[in-house]
Amino acid sequence: MFAHEWALVDVETSGLRAVQHRVLSLEVVTVGRDGRAKEEFSTLLDPDAIRGRYMSTG
Repeated sequence: MFAHEWALVDVETSGLRAVQHRVLSLEVVTVGRDGRAKEEFSTLLDPDAIRGRYMSTG
C-alpha cells in the first residue's frame, strides 16, 4: 500500500508562543507499509502547566 513506514507525531502545547507556553505532551504512532498502526508511544512532559485557550485536543 505505501512505499515507506511512517511515524505520526502529535505535540500538545499550552499555547502558541514558545517563550510563554510549554509543551504538555507528545504522542507518536508508527504506521507500517500496510497502513496499520504498529507501535504507539505517549508521555506527559509538563502535566502541571496551565492549559491555554489555544490548546487543541482530539
